[in-house]
Amino acid sequence: MRRIRIVGGGLTGILAALQAHRLGARDIELYERLDQLGGVALPQLRDGREMREGCIYFGPKGDPIRSLLE
Repeated sequence: MRRIRIVGGGLTGILAALQAHRLGARDIELYERLDQLGGVALPQLRDGREMREGCIYFGPKGDPIRSLLE
């Protein structure tokens, strides 16, 4: 299998990497502009409170991303 390159280390990028690995890929590169993975799902502490910049929506039962997370 060829090298897999995934741009974006948010939830979708991480799940894409896991799925690629499940399908047999072993040469996977995950590119993220920030210093850690997580994207908008990653909380930030502000004045001692956990804050999130974006929203995360999940589809109905049977949605591929939801199924992977479950």
